[in-house]
Amino acid sequence: MGKIVWIASYPKSGNTWVRLFLMELLHAGAARTPSRVQAFAPNENAAAFYQPLLEGSASMATEADLARVRPQAQALAASRQTYALLKTHNLRGTHLGTPTLDPAVTAAAVYMVRNPLDVVVSYAAFRNWSVDEAINRVIEPGRILPRALGGSYMISGSWAENVASWRTARSEPVLTLRYEDCVADPAGCFGRLASFLRLPVSPADVGRAVAATSFDALAKAERESGFDERPAETEQFFRSGKIGAWKDKLTDAQVARVVDACGVEMQHFGYVN
Repeated sequence: MGKIVWIASYPKSGNTWVRLFLMELLHAGAARTPSRVQAFAPNENAAAFYQPLLEGSASMATEADLARVRPQAQALAASRQTYALLKTHNLRGTHLGTPTLDPAVTAAAVYMVRNPLDVVVSYAAFRNWSVDEAINRVIEPGRILPRALGGSYMISGSWAENVASWRTARSEPVLTLRYEDCVADPAGCFGRLASFLRLPVSPADVGRAVAATSFDALAKAERESGFDERPAETEQFFRSGKIGAWKDKLTDAQVARVVDACGVEMQHFGYVN
């Protein structure tokens, strides 16, 4: 059995929130400096895992080069600690002949899913895109995310491809959490998460970590300590996190584009009838 527990999601679906909660749960007070989350649960495509396996600079490597060493890179990540938490936006599958997530080093996964209509709104604000450009990215089949500095790429696919690949995963235990349920009942959802990971914590510990990683608390921590995962074009990483923001931001035609592309998976998770 592998050692990696994947914290997985399509972008802008609550991945960072989950990682910060777990960091705070296991290291009280850590969320006051949110940039520490990269050391706690780093990105799968980080330079630290890929560059040692390449003869030349990772920035010069082809996608085929990076795919070829992905299993070794994930094994290197797993070797760093007994219980390895890694962030990924990869879909479950293969790319250029290599598994996106190597079953040999995988123990379990936590998958966060969020209504793609709200993902569009959040993504547009996060990357300073127009809404239509954000929709284009969210529904793009086979989409590959930009490379990490000195590291590899992630293949997210479209929202629907990403969600479907994780929903049907059977090779290891997967806990799927809806972002909306986590907002409505964070103690209940994150309590399930702690139980799934078999963490030796109490309900009081979960409640404390939930309070310390509320959006207001994280926004305050970002203002005071900064956050390394915030892109230069983004004014604030912890911006809103609201449910249903799409209702005031998207036109009927824009909603229809998203539903046409994502409707099957949206229906499965209760986002459309």
